[in-house]
This record gives sequence, structure tokens and C-alpha cells, in this order.
Amino acid sequence: MGLVCSSTESKGAKLKRGEKTGSVNLVGLKLKSIPKKLYLIGEKLRVINLRENNIEKLGRDIKVFTKVKALDLSLNRLVSIPPSISCLQRMQKLLLSGNRITTIPVELWSLQRLEIVDLSSNLIVDLEIPEESKEKSTALAPNLRELNLGKNSLKRLPDTLGNASNLRTLKVDANSLTSLPQGLGNLAEIRKISCRNNDLDGPGCIPEALLRDTKLFIIELDGNPIAKDGKYYKLKGFSAYEARCKEKGDKQIHGGLPVTKA
Repeated sequence: MGLVCSSTESKGAKLKRGEKTGSVNLVGLKLKSIPKKLYLIGEKLRVINLRENNIEKLGRDIKVFTKVKALDLSLNRLVSIPPSISCLQRMQKLLLSGNRITTIPVELWSLQRLEIVDLSSNLIVDLEIPEESKEKSTALAPNLRELNLGKNSLKRLPDTLGNASNLRTLKVDANSLTSLPQGLGNLAEIRKISCRNNDLDGPGCIPEALLRDTKLFIIELDGNPIAKDGKYYKLKGFSAYEARCKEKGDKQIHGGLPVTKA
């Protein structure tokens, strides 16, 4: 599924073609809002690329994009995401990097087909992910594989992030995190966590279960106090993580931390 295409067509021509093909490319047109025509043809669209515009607001009318699988609104001026995002139940890829978003509606995590979410380079100060409801059979974004929260203003991550049962890649670089939540030890499918340039420090800053019991084999820690003077070797669970890396033939923890002691 791609969001890439380039053309010198007019906006009207692009919308007309998108109505036929199901894929609309409106990149870099200096749009300040989503064109009304886009809403009118919304039920026919599968891919929408609005990257590199000046869009400041998403209205509740986005609920008409019920068949959209990929939505790119990166590099705009958005400050929020409406709760009606929950109507986009066929969404698989959501790209929102480079905006001015401060909060994320909990409704986002109800999207059952969501696989890739990029929220990097925003102004997010807190992330709320609700507990799984016993009344509902749906899990937290059960198909979510990649989540990028890098370059925000996060001081903590919610413990409930550990309920993303199929998450494989988590990026939280360049925030203000002092520790990772214990719930991450429940991420059975996690392979890579990148948390460079935070404030991670202390013996419990990385959950023992995350290092010991998961499938994690890449953790990027450079730019954190815990990465200095080999302090990470003292983390509980590190020896199990080290052994797992060796089994995969890795000679180095990505991010500049050696697996084997000098």
C-alpha cells in the first residue's frame, strides 16, 4: 500500500481521478483545509495523501472515509485528532508526523485493522490508552505492528501500551522519559525498541520482563544516562537479552552498546 505519487495535475483533476481510482494525492498544494469535494467522494477512497500542506483542523466529517486504508497527513499544522477517527475501521496506516498535535483521542486505539502509526515530531505531552474492556471482545489495536512516538514531549508511557499484543517496533526517541513502563514486559511480539536521547537511568528504568521474557533483540539506548559507563549491564534481565542477541548472531546492541563486555 503506497502513499507515493507525483503529478502536475490541478487539484480538481486529482480529485476527479481519485474518485475513479480510489487513491487521492494532494501533496504540497498549500491547502489550509480538507477540500469539500474530498468528503463528497470519501466513501469511494482507499488511500488519501495530504502530506505537506497547511491543514489546521480535521472535522468530524472524516467519518465518511470508512473505506480508507492509508491516510497521510504528515507535515501539516494539525493540533488535534477528532474522536470520529474511530469510524475509519479499515485504516491500516496512519501517518501524522510533523504536526502540532498535543493529545491523541483514546478512540484511535479502537481501530481493529491499524498496523502502522507515526505520531513523531509533534507536541504530545501525555498518551492515554484505555484498559481493555471486559464487556468488549476487541483488544487494543490488535494488529498494531509499528508505533512511532519519537520527538514529542512525553515524560511517561502508559502501562496499558503493553496490551498491544502484536506490536513489533516501538520508537520513542527524543522525549523526556526516565523509565519504560512495566507493562511493556507483556509485549510478546516486540522485536525493536528505540529510545535514544531520553533520560533513562537507574536499575529499574527498563522492565526486567521486557529484557528477559520477550522476543526483543534490538534496544537503542544511546543518549541516555543508562548508556554511560556500561551501566546497562547491571539491568535485571540484561543477561537474558544478551544471550538472545547472541543466538541471532548479533555482535552489537544497535545504538552503540556492545553485547559482550570488553
